[in-house]
Amino acid sequence: MQVLKRGQQVKKTVDLAEGATVKDVVSKLSQLTGTSKSSLFVAEVRNLDKVRLYSGEAPTGTFEVGGLETIEDLPEVIHVEHQVKALGLQESLQLLDDLIVAYKNADFQASLSRFQQSFLDGQTDIRQYSVLLADVAGHAQEPVFAKWGYDATTSGRMDMYAAMLDVQNLEEVRTKQLEVNRLLGQTFEWLPEAMSAVAKDTEHAPLCPLPLLYIDLSTRVQKEAAQKRRSRPVAWQPQGEGLHSGVWLKLEIWSKGGFAADEATPETEAAISAAMDTGEAMTSAPGRAALSLLTVLILAATACVAAFVLARTPVVMPATTTTAAQIITSTSSEPFSPWCEGANVSTLSLPKAGWCFCLYGGRCISHFSCAGVALRECQLDACGEASLEITASTASFRNIRLDSDILSIPVEYFRDIKRLSDRCPEHASQLLEALLAAGRRVFVSTAAGGPGAPQPEFQCVHLYPYVSVPWLHVLTFIGSVPSEKLPGSPPVAACASAAVSEAAAAQHILALARG
Repeated sequence: MQVLKRGQQVKKTVDLAEGATVKDVVSKLSQLTGTSKSSLFVAEVRNLDKVRLYSGEAPTGTFEVGGLETIEDLPEVIHVEHQVKALGLQESLQLLDDLIVAYKNADFQASLSRFQQSFLDGQTDIRQYSVLLADVAGHAQEPVFAKWGYDATTSGRMDMYAAMLDVQNLEEVRTKQLEVNRLLGQTFEWLPEAMSAVAKDTEHAPLCPLPLLYIDLSTRVQKEAAQKRRSRPVAWQPQGEGLHSGVWLKLEIWSKGGFAADEATPETEAAISAAMDTGEAMTSAPGRAALSLLTVLILAATACVAAFVLARTPVVMPATTTTAAQIITSTSSEPFSPWCEGANVSTLSLPKAGWCFCLYGGRCISHFSCAGVALRECQLDACGEASLEITASTASFRNIRLDSDILSIPVEYFRDIKRLSDRCPEHASQLLEALLAAGRRVFVSTAAGGPGAPQPEFQCVHLYPYVSVPWLHVLTFIGSVPSEKLPGSPPVAACASAAVSEAAAAQHILALARG
Protein backbone atom coordinates (compact mmCIF):
# COMPACT_ATOMS: atom_id res chain seq x y z
CA MET A 1 0.00 0.00 0.00
CA GLN A 2 1.15 3.54 -0.75
CA VAL A 3 -0.38 7.00 -0.99
CA LEU A 4 -1.81 8.15 -4.30
CA LYS A 5 0.87 10.62 -5.40
CA ARG A 6 3.39 10.99 -8.17
CA GLY A 7 6.90 9.71 -7.60
CA GLN A 8 8.37 7.16 -5.25
CA GLN A 9 6.28 6.69 -2.10
CA VAL A 10 6.67 4.84 1.18
CA LYS A 11 5.01 1.43 1.09
CA LYS A 12 3.33 -0.51 3.88
CA THR A 13 2.06 -4.06 4.07
CA VAL A 14 -1.65 -4.55 4.65
CA ASP A 15 -2.76 -7.85 6.16
CA LEU A 16 -6.36 -8.30 5.04
CA ALA A 17 -8.50 -10.69 7.06
CA GLU A 18 -10.82 -13.00 5.15
CA GLY A 19 -13.74 -11.04 3.78
CA ALA A 20 -12.14 -7.63 4.38
CA THR A 21 -13.07 -4.94 1.86
CA VAL A 22 -12.15 -1.40 0.90
CA LYS A 23 -14.59 -0.18 3.53
CA ASP A 24 -12.62 -2.04 6.20
CA VAL A 25 -9.33 -0.62 4.90
CA VAL A 26 -10.71 2.91 4.95
CA SER A 27 -12.09 2.44 8.47
CA LYS A 28 -8.71 1.20 9.72
CA LEU A 29 -6.78 4.04 8.09
CA SER A 30 -9.27 6.56 9.45
CA GLN A 31 -8.74 5.11 12.92
CA LEU A 32 -4.93 5.22 12.61
CA THR A 33 -4.65 8.69 11.07
CA GLY A 34 -7.68 10.54 12.40
CA THR A 35 -8.74 11.34 8.84
CA SER A 36 -12.44 11.36 8.00
CA LYS A 37 -13.57 8.21 6.21
CA SER A 38 -15.34 10.32 3.60
CA SER A 39 -11.96 11.81 2.59
CA LEU A 40 -10.31 8.46 1.94
CA PHE A 41 -10.52 6.15 -1.04
CA VAL A 42 -8.63 3.22 -2.52
CA ALA A 43 -7.39 2.92 -6.11
CA GLU A 44 -5.77 -0.01 -7.87
CA VAL A 45 -4.32 -0.73 -11.30
CA ARG A 46 -6.46 -3.23 -13.17
CA ASN A 47 -5.86 -4.11 -16.81
CA LEU A 48 -3.42 -1.20 -17.19
CA ASP A 49 -6.00 1.29 -15.90
CA LYS A 50 -5.94 2.86 -12.45
CA VAL A 51 -9.47 2.64 -11.06
CA ARG A 52 -11.16 3.68 -7.85
CA LEU A 53 -12.56 0.69 -5.98
CA TYR A 54 -16.05 0.48 -4.54
CA SER A 55 -16.33 0.13 -0.77
CA GLY A 56 -17.50 -3.47 -1.09
CA GLU A 57 -14.56 -4.58 -3.25
CA ALA A 58 -11.38 -6.21 -1.96
CA PRO A 59 -7.95 -5.01 -3.14
CA THR A 60 -6.15 -7.78 -5.01
CA GLY A 61 -2.59 -6.48 -5.04
CA THR A 62 -0.62 -3.30 -4.49
CA PHE A 63 -3.06 -0.44 -4.03
CA GLU A 64 -2.92 3.28 -3.42
CA VAL A 65 -4.79 5.40 -0.91
CA GLY A 66 -6.14 8.84 -1.74
CA GLY A 67 -6.76 11.46 0.93
CA LEU A 68 -3.54 10.99 2.93
CA GLU A 69 -0.36 13.05 2.68
CA THR A 70 1.84 10.23 3.95
CA ILE A 71 1.71 6.82 5.60
CA GLU A 72 5.29 6.98 6.84
CA ASP A 73 4.26 6.98 10.52
CA LEU A 74 1.92 4.00 10.21
CA PRO A 75 2.96 0.48 11.29
CA GLU A 76 4.96 -1.53 8.78
CA VAL A 77 2.22 -4.15 8.81
CA ILE A 78 -1.38 -2.97 9.12
CA HIS A 79 -3.87 -5.65 10.13
CA VAL A 80 -7.36 -5.06 8.74
CA GLU A 81 -10.21 -7.10 10.16
CA HIS A 82 -13.51 -7.61 8.42
CA GLN A 83 -16.27 -5.72 10.19
CA VAL A 84 -19.09 -8.03 11.14
CA LYS A 85 -22.32 -6.31 10.10
CA ALA A 86 -25.09 -8.50 11.46
CA LEU A 87 -26.45 -7.63 14.90
CA GLY A 88 -28.32 -10.13 17.02
CA LEU A 89 -31.51 -9.39 18.92
CA GLN A 90 -29.88 -8.25 22.15
CA GLU A 91 -27.31 -6.10 20.33
CA SER A 92 -30.03 -4.49 18.23
CA LEU A 93 -32.14 -3.74 21.29
CA GLN A 94 -29.13 -2.24 23.10
CA LEU A 95 -28.26 -0.07 20.10
CA LEU A 96 -31.84 1.19 19.91
CA ASP A 97 -31.82 1.82 23.68
CA ASP A 98 -28.68 3.92 23.26
CA LEU A 99 -30.38 5.96 20.55
CA ILE A 100 -33.48 6.41 22.69
CA VAL A 101 -31.35 7.78 25.54
CA ALA A 102 -29.57 10.15 23.13
CA TYR A 103 -32.82 11.40 21.62
CA LYS A 104 -34.45 11.93 25.03
CA ASN A 105 -31.69 14.36 25.96
CA ALA A 106 -33.23 17.72 26.85
CA ASP A 107 -30.82 19.73 24.70
CA PHE A 108 -31.56 17.57 21.66
CA GLN A 109 -35.32 17.79 22.17
CA ALA A 110 -35.05 21.59 22.47
CA SER A 111 -33.07 21.70 19.23
CA LEU A 112 -35.61 19.41 17.58
CA SER A 113 -38.49 21.66 18.71
CA ARG A 114 -36.83 24.69 17.13
CA PHE A 115 -36.34 22.68 13.94
CA GLN A 116 -39.99 21.61 13.92
CA GLN A 117 -41.20 25.16 14.46
CA SER A 118 -40.02 26.14 10.99
CA PHE A 119 -42.46 23.57 9.57
CA LEU A 120 -45.29 24.72 11.83
CA ASP A 121 -44.70 28.30 10.70
CA GLY A 122 -44.81 27.26 7.06
CA GLN A 123 -41.24 28.37 6.44
CA THR A 124 -40.14 24.87 5.40
CA ASP A 125 -41.98 22.32 3.27
CA ILE A 126 -43.12 19.46 5.53
CA ARG A 127 -42.20 17.00 2.78
CA GLN A 128 -38.55 17.82 3.47
CA TYR A 129 -38.73 16.87 7.16
CA SER A 130 -37.05 13.47 6.95
CA VAL A 131 -34.37 14.75 4.58
CA LEU A 132 -33.43 17.75 6.73
CA LEU A 133 -33.76 15.84 10.01
CA ALA A 134 -30.41 14.17 9.43
CA ASP A 135 -28.59 17.47 9.99
CA VAL A 136 -30.37 18.01 13.32
CA ALA A 137 -30.03 14.46 14.61
CA GLY A 138 -26.42 14.01 13.53
CA HIS A 139 -24.87 15.54 16.67
CA ALA A 140 -26.94 13.32 18.98
CA GLN A 141 -26.23 10.25 16.88
CA GLU A 142 -22.46 10.65 16.67
CA PRO A 143 -21.46 9.13 20.06
CA VAL A 144 -23.91 6.25 19.68
CA PHE A 145 -22.91 5.50 16.12
CA ALA A 146 -19.22 5.74 17.02
CA LYS A 147 -19.75 3.29 19.89
CA TRP A 148 -21.25 0.77 17.47
CA GLY A 149 -18.79 1.43 14.64
CA TYR A 150 -20.99 3.46 12.28
CA ASP A 151 -20.62 6.90 10.75
CA ALA A 152 -23.28 9.46 11.69
CA THR A 153 -24.15 9.84 8.01
CA THR A 154 -26.78 8.51 5.66
CA SER A 155 -24.37 5.74 4.71
CA GLY A 156 -23.79 4.95 8.38
CA ARG A 157 -27.51 4.79 9.07
CA MET A 158 -27.94 2.44 6.13
CA ASP A 159 -25.22 0.19 7.53
CA MET A 160 -26.87 0.20 10.94
CA TYR A 161 -30.29 -0.78 9.65
CA ALA A 162 -28.74 -3.36 7.34
CA ALA A 163 -27.07 -4.91 10.38
CA MET A 164 -30.48 -5.38 11.99
CA LEU A 165 -32.20 -6.89 8.97
CA ASP A 166 -32.35 -10.35 10.51
CA VAL A 167 -34.26 -9.12 13.55
CA GLN A 168 -36.07 -6.03 12.26
CA ASN A 169 -39.48 -7.72 12.17
CA LEU A 170 -39.35 -9.01 15.74
CA GLU A 171 -41.88 -7.32 18.00
CA GLU A 172 -39.28 -6.11 20.52
CA VAL A 173 -37.24 -4.42 17.79
CA ARG A 174 -40.27 -2.88 16.09
CA THR A 175 -41.47 -1.44 19.41
CA LYS A 176 -38.15 0.26 20.11
CA GLN A 177 -37.84 1.45 16.52
CA LEU A 178 -41.25 3.07 16.83
CA GLU A 179 -40.05 4.84 19.98
CA VAL A 180 -36.97 6.07 18.12
CA ASN A 181 -39.18 7.43 15.33
CA ARG A 182 -41.47 9.09 17.87
CA LEU A 183 -38.56 10.83 19.61
CA LEU A 184 -37.34 12.07 16.22
CA GLY A 185 -40.78 13.44 15.42
CA GLN A 186 -41.25 11.04 12.52
CA THR A 187 -44.65 9.90 13.78
CA PHE A 188 -45.69 13.56 13.33
CA GLU A 189 -47.76 13.74 16.50
CA TRP A 190 -46.45 17.29 16.92
CA LEU A 191 -48.21 18.44 13.74
CA PRO A 192 -51.79 19.62 13.28
CA GLU A 193 -53.92 16.83 11.81
CA ALA A 194 -54.04 18.22 8.27
CA MET A 195 -50.27 18.67 8.06
CA SER A 196 -49.65 15.30 9.70
CA ALA A 197 -51.51 13.51 6.92
CA VAL A 198 -49.33 15.19 4.31
CA ALA A 199 -46.14 14.42 6.21
CA LYS A 200 -46.93 10.76 6.73
CA ASP A 201 -47.61 10.38 3.03
CA THR A 202 -44.35 11.92 1.88
CA GLU A 203 -42.03 10.70 4.60
CA HIS A 204 -40.61 7.93 2.47
CA ALA A 205 -41.40 9.39 -0.95
CA PRO A 206 -38.56 8.82 -3.43
CA LEU A 207 -36.65 11.85 -4.69
CA CYS A 208 -36.13 12.32 -8.40
CA PRO A 209 -34.97 15.18 -10.66
CA LEU A 210 -37.78 14.46 -13.12
CA PRO A 211 -41.36 15.72 -12.66
CA LEU A 212 -43.20 13.81 -9.96
CA LEU A 213 -46.79 13.84 -8.87
CA TYR A 214 -47.71 12.47 -5.46
CA ILE A 215 -51.28 11.50 -4.62
CA ASP A 216 -52.86 9.50 -1.82
CA LEU A 217 -55.85 7.26 -2.44
CA SER A 218 -57.76 4.88 -0.23
CA THR A 219 -57.30 1.16 -0.83
CA ARG A 220 -60.79 0.81 -2.27
CA VAL A 221 -60.28 3.72 -4.64
CA GLN A 222 -56.94 2.25 -5.72
CA LYS A 223 -58.67 -0.99 -6.66
CA GLU A 224 -61.36 0.90 -8.57
CA ALA A 225 -58.65 2.84 -10.39
CA ALA A 226 -56.90 -0.40 -11.26
CA GLN A 227 -60.19 -1.71 -12.65
CA LYS A 228 -60.63 1.47 -14.68
CA ARG A 229 -57.22 1.25 -16.26
CA ARG A 230 -58.21 -1.94 -18.04
CA SER A 231 -60.44 0.16 -20.26
CA ARG A 232 -58.31 3.32 -20.32
CA PRO A 233 -55.19 3.66 -22.53
CA VAL A 234 -52.74 4.80 -19.86
CA ALA A 235 -49.92 2.85 -18.27
CA TRP A 236 -51.26 2.35 -14.75
CA GLN A 237 -49.80 -0.71 -13.09
CA PRO A 238 -50.58 -2.22 -9.66
CA GLN A 239 -47.65 -2.05 -7.26
CA GLY A 240 -48.19 -3.61 -3.86
CA GLU A 241 -50.82 -1.63 -2.05
CA GLY A 242 -50.50 1.33 -4.36
CA LEU A 243 -50.52 2.20 -8.02
CA HIS A 244 -47.56 3.24 -10.11
CA SER A 245 -48.03 5.10 -13.36
CA GLY A 246 -45.09 4.94 -15.72
CA VAL A 247 -46.42 7.12 -18.50
CA TRP A 248 -44.20 8.82 -21.04
CA LEU A 249 -42.02 11.68 -19.71
CA LYS A 250 -41.82 9.70 -16.47
CA LEU A 251 -44.95 11.07 -14.89
CA GLU A 252 -45.09 9.00 -11.73
CA ILE A 253 -48.08 8.74 -9.46
CA TRP A 254 -47.36 7.00 -6.20
CA SER A 255 -50.53 6.06 -4.36
CA LYS A 256 -49.97 4.87 -0.83
CA GLY A 257 -53.46 4.94 0.70
CA GLY A 258 -52.30 6.86 3.74
CA PHE A 259 -55.01 9.34 4.53
CA ALA A 260 -57.81 9.35 1.96
CA ALA A 261 -61.36 8.59 3.00
CA ASP A 262 -62.28 4.95 3.50
CA GLU A 263 -65.06 5.23 0.93
CA ALA A 264 -64.85 6.36 -2.67
CA THR A 265 -66.13 9.90 -3.10
CA PRO A 266 -66.80 12.16 -6.08
CA GLU A 267 -63.64 14.04 -5.14
CA THR A 268 -61.39 10.98 -5.21
CA GLU A 269 -63.00 9.85 -8.45
CA ALA A 270 -62.30 13.28 -9.92
CA ALA A 271 -58.68 13.10 -8.82
CA ILE A 272 -58.24 9.69 -10.43
CA SER A 273 -59.87 10.90 -13.62
CA ALA A 274 -57.69 14.01 -13.72
CA ALA A 275 -54.52 11.97 -13.27
CA MET A 276 -55.50 9.46 -15.93
CA ASP A 277 -56.61 12.14 -18.38
CA THR A 278 -53.29 13.92 -17.86
CA GLY A 279 -51.47 10.70 -18.68
CA GLU A 280 -53.59 10.12 -21.77
CA ALA A 281 -52.99 13.64 -23.04
CA MET A 282 -49.24 13.31 -22.57
CA THR A 283 -49.01 9.93 -24.27
CA SER A 284 -51.31 10.64 -27.21
CA ALA A 285 -50.54 14.24 -28.15
CA PRO A 286 -48.64 14.62 -31.45
CA GLY A 287 -45.98 16.87 -29.95
CA ARG A 288 -44.96 14.59 -27.10
CA ALA A 289 -41.26 15.34 -27.39
CA ALA A 290 -41.83 19.07 -27.13
CA LEU A 291 -43.76 18.61 -23.92
CA SER A 292 -40.57 17.64 -22.12
CA LEU A 293 -39.36 21.23 -22.43
CA LEU A 294 -41.99 22.39 -19.99
CA THR A 295 -44.18 19.90 -18.14
CA VAL A 296 -46.93 21.31 -15.95
CA LEU A 297 -48.61 18.83 -13.60
CA ILE A 298 -51.94 19.86 -12.17
CA LEU A 299 -54.15 17.73 -9.96
CA ALA A 300 -57.34 18.77 -8.19
CA ALA A 301 -57.30 18.05 -4.47
CA THR A 302 -59.94 17.94 -1.74
CA ALA A 303 -60.03 17.10 1.94
CA CYS A 304 -59.86 13.40 1.09
CA VAL A 305 -56.97 13.59 -1.42
CA ALA A 306 -53.64 15.40 -1.01
CA ALA A 307 -52.24 16.39 -4.37
CA PHE A 308 -48.72 17.64 -4.72
CA VAL A 309 -47.40 19.12 -7.93
CA LEU A 310 -43.63 18.85 -8.09
CA ALA A 311 -43.15 20.13 -11.61
CA ARG A 312 -39.65 21.02 -12.72
CA THR A 313 -38.31 22.03 -16.09
CA PRO A 314 -35.49 19.66 -17.05
CA VAL A 315 -32.82 20.92 -19.39
CA VAL A 316 -33.26 19.00 -22.63
CA MET A 317 -30.42 19.14 -25.13
CA PRO A 318 -29.80 17.27 -28.37
CA ALA A 319 -28.12 13.93 -27.84
CA THR A 320 -25.18 15.06 -29.95
CA THR A 321 -24.24 17.65 -27.32
CA THR A 322 -24.19 15.32 -24.34
CA THR A 323 -21.01 15.83 -22.31
CA ALA A 324 -19.58 14.46 -19.10
CA ALA A 325 -20.27 17.78 -17.42
CA GLN A 326 -24.01 17.59 -17.88
CA ILE A 327 -26.88 15.41 -16.84
CA ILE A 328 -29.24 15.35 -19.79
CA THR A 329 -32.90 14.55 -19.39
CA SER A 330 -33.45 13.48 -22.98
CA THR A 331 -36.72 12.32 -24.47
CA SER A 332 -36.47 13.55 -28.03
CA SER A 333 -34.57 10.52 -29.31
CA GLU A 334 -36.30 7.81 -27.30
CA PRO A 335 -39.66 6.49 -28.47
CA PHE A 336 -42.29 5.73 -25.89
CA SER A 337 -41.58 2.33 -24.36
CA PRO A 338 -44.28 0.27 -22.65
CA TRP A 339 -43.64 0.33 -18.94
CA CYS A 340 -41.89 -2.57 -17.24
CA GLU A 341 -42.49 -2.56 -13.50
CA GLY A 342 -39.30 -3.26 -11.60
CA ALA A 343 -38.89 -4.51 -8.05
CA ASN A 344 -39.44 -2.15 -5.12
CA VAL A 345 -35.93 -0.85 -4.40
CA SER A 346 -36.74 0.09 -0.80
CA THR A 347 -37.16 -3.59 0.06
CA LEU A 348 -33.78 -4.62 -1.37
CA SER A 349 -30.39 -5.08 0.24
CA LEU A 350 -28.03 -3.74 -2.41
CA PRO A 351 -24.26 -3.29 -2.34
CA LYS A 352 -22.91 0.25 -2.61
CA ALA A 353 -22.53 -0.09 -6.38
CA GLY A 354 -26.19 -1.08 -6.66
CA TRP A 355 -27.33 2.00 -4.76
CA CYS A 356 -25.07 4.08 -7.01
CA PHE A 357 -26.77 2.64 -10.08
CA CYS A 358 -30.09 3.66 -8.55
CA LEU A 359 -28.69 7.16 -7.97
CA TYR A 360 -27.45 7.37 -11.57
CA GLY A 361 -31.08 6.89 -12.60
CA GLY A 362 -32.12 9.89 -10.50
CA ARG A 363 -33.52 7.79 -7.64
CA CYS A 364 -32.46 6.69 -4.14
CA ILE A 365 -31.12 10.13 -3.23
CA SER A 366 -32.32 9.56 0.34
CA HIS A 367 -29.72 6.78 0.68
CA PHE A 368 -26.90 9.31 0.39
CA SER A 369 -25.92 12.46 2.30
CA CYS A 370 -27.09 14.79 -0.44
CA ALA A 371 -29.58 17.15 1.20
CA GLY A 372 -29.52 20.42 -0.73
CA VAL A 373 -26.94 19.09 -3.21
CA ALA A 374 -27.50 18.98 -6.98
CA LEU A 375 -27.92 15.50 -8.41
CA ARG A 376 -24.70 15.61 -10.43
CA GLU A 377 -22.62 16.66 -7.41
CA CYS A 378 -24.32 14.00 -5.30
CA GLN A 379 -23.49 11.32 -7.86
CA LEU A 380 -19.86 12.40 -8.14
CA ASP A 381 -19.29 12.70 -4.41
CA ALA A 382 -21.04 9.47 -3.48
CA CYS A 383 -20.22 7.25 -6.43
CA GLY A 384 -17.37 8.75 -8.45
CA GLU A 385 -19.28 9.19 -11.71
CA ALA A 386 -22.25 11.24 -12.92
CA SER A 387 -25.01 10.37 -15.35
CA LEU A 388 -24.36 11.41 -18.94
CA GLU A 389 -28.01 11.04 -19.90
CA ILE A 390 -31.26 10.26 -18.09
CA THR A 391 -34.40 9.50 -20.08
CA ALA A 392 -37.85 8.36 -19.05
CA SER A 393 -36.73 4.74 -18.76
CA THR A 394 -32.93 4.64 -19.01
CA ALA A 395 -29.79 6.21 -17.59
CA SER A 396 -26.29 6.11 -19.07
CA PHE A 397 -22.90 6.79 -17.49
CA ARG A 398 -19.24 5.84 -17.84
CA ASN A 399 -17.88 2.63 -16.42
CA ILE A 400 -15.95 3.80 -13.36
CA ARG A 401 -13.32 1.18 -14.19
CA LEU A 402 -12.97 2.06 -17.88
CA ASP A 403 -13.89 5.47 -19.31
CA SER A 404 -14.27 4.14 -22.85
CA ASP A 405 -17.07 1.81 -21.75
CA ILE A 406 -20.62 3.21 -21.48
CA LEU A 407 -23.12 1.58 -19.13
CA SER A 408 -26.86 1.96 -19.70
CA ILE A 409 -29.37 0.85 -17.08
CA PRO A 410 -33.15 0.83 -16.73
CA VAL A 411 -34.39 3.37 -14.21
CA GLU A 412 -36.59 0.61 -12.80
CA TYR A 413 -34.82 -2.19 -10.92
CA PHE A 414 -34.17 -5.55 -12.55
CA ARG A 415 -31.31 -7.64 -11.20
CA ASP A 416 -30.34 -9.03 -14.61
CA ILE A 417 -31.63 -9.64 -18.12
CA LYS A 418 -33.35 -12.90 -17.14
CA ARG A 419 -35.28 -11.14 -14.37
CA LEU A 420 -36.42 -8.50 -16.87
CA SER A 421 -37.53 -11.20 -19.29
CA ASP A 422 -39.42 -13.11 -16.58
CA ARG A 423 -40.99 -10.07 -14.93
CA CYS A 424 -41.96 -8.20 -18.08
CA PRO A 425 -42.24 -10.78 -20.89
CA GLU A 426 -44.46 -8.64 -23.13
CA HIS A 427 -42.24 -5.56 -23.14
CA ALA A 428 -38.75 -6.78 -22.19
CA SER A 429 -37.63 -6.48 -25.80
CA GLN A 430 -38.74 -2.85 -26.08
CA LEU A 431 -37.01 -1.85 -22.85
CA LEU A 432 -33.82 -3.63 -23.90
CA GLU A 433 -34.01 -1.83 -27.25
CA ALA A 434 -34.22 1.48 -25.37
CA LEU A 435 -31.12 0.52 -23.36
CA LEU A 436 -29.22 -0.45 -26.50
CA ALA A 437 -30.23 2.78 -28.24
CA ALA A 438 -29.19 4.86 -25.23
CA GLY A 439 -25.82 3.13 -25.09
CA ARG A 440 -25.13 3.77 -28.77
CA ARG A 441 -26.34 7.36 -28.59
CA VAL A 442 -24.26 8.29 -25.56
CA PHE A 443 -21.20 6.35 -26.76
CA VAL A 444 -21.06 8.45 -29.92
CA SER A 445 -22.14 11.80 -28.44
CA THR A 446 -19.47 11.62 -25.71
CA ALA A 447 -16.77 10.30 -28.07
CA ALA A 448 -16.22 7.43 -25.65
CA GLY A 449 -14.48 5.50 -28.42
CA GLY A 450 -11.87 8.20 -28.96
CA PRO A 451 -11.15 10.92 -31.56
CA GLY A 452 -13.69 11.10 -34.34
CA ALA A 453 -16.46 9.69 -32.12
CA PRO A 454 -16.54 6.24 -33.74
CA GLN A 455 -19.55 3.98 -33.52
CA PRO A 456 -19.48 1.23 -30.86
CA GLU A 457 -18.64 -2.33 -31.85
CA PHE A 458 -20.31 -4.51 -29.21
CA GLN A 459 -23.11 -4.37 -26.66
CA CYS A 460 -23.30 -6.95 -23.87
CA VAL A 461 -25.04 -7.88 -20.65
CA HIS A 462 -23.70 -10.22 -18.01
CA LEU A 463 -25.78 -13.27 -17.12
CA TYR A 464 -26.53 -14.20 -13.54
CA PRO A 465 -24.56 -15.15 -11.42
CA TYR A 466 -21.73 -13.44 -13.33
CA VAL A 467 -23.13 -9.93 -12.87
CA SER A 468 -20.62 -7.51 -11.35
CA VAL A 469 -23.36 -5.22 -10.02
CA PRO A 470 -26.83 -6.65 -9.32
CA TRP A 471 -28.63 -4.12 -11.52
CA LEU A 472 -29.24 -4.86 -15.18
CA HIS A 473 -26.77 -2.89 -17.30
CA VAL A 474 -25.81 -2.91 -20.96
CA LEU A 475 -22.13 -2.35 -21.69
CA THR A 476 -21.35 -0.53 -24.96
CA PHE A 477 -17.74 -0.58 -26.17
CA ILE A 478 -15.15 -1.08 -28.92
CA GLY A 479 -12.75 -4.02 -28.98
CA SER A 480 -12.85 -5.79 -25.63
CA VAL A 481 -13.19 -5.21 -21.89
CA PRO A 482 -10.88 -7.83 -20.35
CA SER A 483 -11.79 -6.92 -16.77
CA GLU A 484 -15.42 -7.73 -17.57
CA LYS A 485 -14.56 -10.77 -19.77
CA LEU A 486 -16.32 -9.12 -22.71
CA PRO A 487 -17.31 -9.73 -25.39
CA GLY A 488 -18.36 -13.12 -24.07
CA SER A 489 -20.92 -15.84 -24.43
CA PRO A 490 -23.23 -17.84 -22.16
CA PRO A 491 -23.13 -18.71 -19.35
CA VAL A 492 -21.09 -15.55 -18.59
CA ALA A 493 -22.55 -12.98 -20.97
CA ALA A 494 -24.86 -12.31 -23.89
CA CYS A 495 -23.53 -9.97 -26.58
CA ALA A 496 -24.62 -8.54 -29.90
CA SER A 497 -22.98 -6.51 -32.62
CA ALA A 498 -23.71 -2.80 -32.43
CA ALA A 499 -23.85 -2.77 -36.23
CA VAL A 500 -27.27 -4.44 -36.33
CA SER A 501 -30.53 -2.73 -35.43
CA GLU A 502 -31.49 -2.32 -31.78
CA ALA A 503 -34.46 -4.62 -32.34
CA ALA A 504 -32.31 -7.38 -33.82
CA ALA A 505 -29.69 -6.99 -31.09
CA ALA A 506 -32.34 -7.12 -28.37
CA GLN A 507 -33.89 -10.29 -29.77
CA HIS A 508 -30.46 -11.93 -30.03
CA ILE A 509 -29.45 -11.03 -26.46
CA LEU A 510 -32.78 -12.17 -25.03
CA ALA A 511 -32.55 -15.47 -26.91
CA LEU A 512 -29.09 -16.10 -25.44
CA ALA A 513 -30.24 -15.10 -21.96
CA ARG A 514 -33.25 -17.39 -22.07
CA GLY A 515 -31.07 -20.29 -23.13
